[in-house]
Amino acid sequence: MNNEQLLSAISNILDQKLDQKLDQKFDEKLEPVYHRLDDLDAKFVSTNVRLDDLDAKLVSTNIRLDDADANFCSIHNRLDRIDSEVSALRVNQREMRKDLKEINSKVSETYLIALEAWGTSTENRNRLEKSKLPM
Repeated sequence: MNNEQLLSAISNILDQKLDQKLDQKFDEKLEPVYHRLDDLDAKFVSTNVRLDDLDAKLVSTNIRLDDADANFCSIHNRLDRIDSEVSALRVNQREMRKDLKEINSKVSETYLIALEAWGTSTENRNRLEKSKLPM
C-alpha cells in the first residue's frame, strides 16, 4: 500500500468513528426535540378531530340557516302580498270616504229640501185654515 491509500484508509476510519460519535451526540441532543414533535403531532391530531367535529356542526348549522332563509323568503312573499292587499284596501277606503261625503252632502241637501217643503206646507195649511174661517 502506498501512502495515499493509507491516508485514505485512516481518513475513512476517522470519518466512521466521527460519524458514529456525531450520530450518537445528535440523537441524544435531538431526542427531546423528537419527543416534543411527537407531542405536537398528537396535539395536532386531537385538534384535527375537534376541527372535523366543528366542521360537521357548521355544515349542520348551514343547512338550518338555509332552511330558515327559505322560510323567511316565504314569509317575505306573503308580506308583500299582504302589503299589496292593504294598499288596495286603503284605495278602496278613500273611495268609500269620498262616496260617504257625497252621500252625506246629498242627505243634508235632501233634509234641507224636506224641511223647506214641510215649512211651506205648514204655511199653506195655515193660509188655507185662515181663508176657510171667514165663510
